[in-house]
Amino acid sequence: MSDKLSFQHIVDLISRRSGVQRKQAELFAKAFFDTLTETFIEGEEQVGIKGFGIFKLVTVDSRESVNVTNGQRILIPGYKKIAFSPDETV
Repeated sequence: MSDKLSFQHIVDLISRRSGVQRKQAELFAKAFFDTLTETFIEGEEQVGIKGFGIFKLVTVDSRESVNVTNGQRILIPGYKKIAFSPDETV
């Protein structure tokens, strides 16, 4: 298995491992990720799933860099991202 999974690959794995039709697996995966996204938009900083892990909203600070095409210094603005930490009991 590769280091990165696409959404479609996740859907295929859910379908194959659970024995449900691909369309049902896709609806489940979309609902799961939409629910996580909405929870963070509503202001939660983390979502824990017992036996699975914790999804956390992490702030990445702005930083200076160099535009490689012209050598000018630029400021890359800060942003937020979702990080995942697996449950240690798994």
